[in-house]
Amino acid sequence: MFVTIYDFFLRRRRLAWLLFVLSFAIAGVLAGRLRLSEDISSMLPQSPELRAMNNVVARTQAGGQLIFLASFSDSATRRDSLISVVNAYAEGLKAACGPWVDTIRLQAGTGVEEQLAGIFSTRLPLLLKASDYATLDSLTQPERIRQTLA
Repeated sequence: MFVTIYDFFLRRRRLAWLLFVLSFAIAGVLAGRLRLSEDISSMLPQSPELRAMNNVVARTQAGGQLIFLASFSDSATRRDSLISVVNAYAEGLKAACGPWVDTIRLQAGTGVEEQLAGIFSTRLPLLLKASDYATLDSLTQPERIRQTLA
């Protein structure tokens, strides 16, 4: 079958070149119609709860960031110890995940982080169902994490 197609285009070279160029032109036109967007929230279902959550994330400029809060459970521990532990963690993170981490900023807590964590923890139950909790619980099991990373 392919031999007959080859013979057909071998005898009609201009038609073969025309179809070749036309296929690239069509691909170029279709590629030009693509619109790229970095706003992932536009793909989420629209509901009042999600809109409220998106507003919080957009206004805190935390949409593209991961925030780690570090604290000792013992309040008598010195702040300098916590700072040295956090610095060691940041150095290890940069060494292990350097290609994927753009910037690591370390700063003493201002209270905004705790407020943001409180907002997420109080609003998140509005967005999740009981089955979501079961799925999250199964995904965070150590053996499942090892299986995913393997």
